[in-house]
Amino acid sequence: MDQGIAEGHCFTLISAQAGSGKSSLACAWLNHWQESPNHKAAWLALDESDNDPQRFWRYFAAALNHAQPAIGMEALNALSSDQTGDFMLVIHSLLNDTANQSASLVLVLDDYHLITNVEVHKGIEYLLDHIPDQLHLLICTRANPPLPVVRYRARRKLTELRAAELNFSLEETAQFFEQALSNSLNQDQIAILSQRTEGWVVGLQLTALSLQDREDVKQFIEEFQESQFFILEYLSEEVI
Repeated sequence: MDQGIAEGHCFTLISAQAGSGKSSLACAWLNHWQESPNHKAAWLALDESDNDPQRFWRYFAAALNHAQPAIGMEALNALSSDQTGDFMLVIHSLLNDTANQSASLVLVLDDYHLITNVEVHKGIEYLLDHIPDQLHLLICTRANPPLPVVRYRARRKLTELRAAELNFSLEETAQFFEQALSNSLNQDQIAILSQRTEGWVVGLQLTALSLQDREDVKQFIEEFQESQFFILEYLSEEVI
């Protein structure tokens, strides 16, 4: 994410298939982001159980509080009771706390595709519609989230990274194999592997594992080029 967070954008969306390096990219960018003393970061790894709004917003508030202790205490106190009914009050509290800070804070929601609860999505949409300048939300997901992405894009509030940006180019694929393999591949072979994997990071990694210490590289690439099997299945069988 060389461009970092674009000025004025409150929301970054990294959306691509499994194994595309979404989380690794977000982590690397956060490490760079936090080099500034006025930049804070929080990370929330989601799973299916976080579809419970009570649990989701408790973890959301706790992540912000861990990064910036002045944020989220009121929300966490409210969420400590199972009787919380209006989560918008909790969101308001978090927004107000964040707006009162001088530091900029990025919160990553990883594996957001596991969230299916409409109420949670509505809460995130409300938060993005009222988000202060001090807060930026970064979502990593395998599928386009049920959020008004088009609206945020039109209002220039959104930075997007999709599979096309995450997948390796031919040049990057060549650099990858140069580093990963002791045996050398010619340009035509690299082009075949790049085309068949479409630059997919996990596909390239599995290919490199398949090629390690292999004498019949030419035969493997010919079979690889002609194979009609799903690339992950084919490579997994080869590695196993």
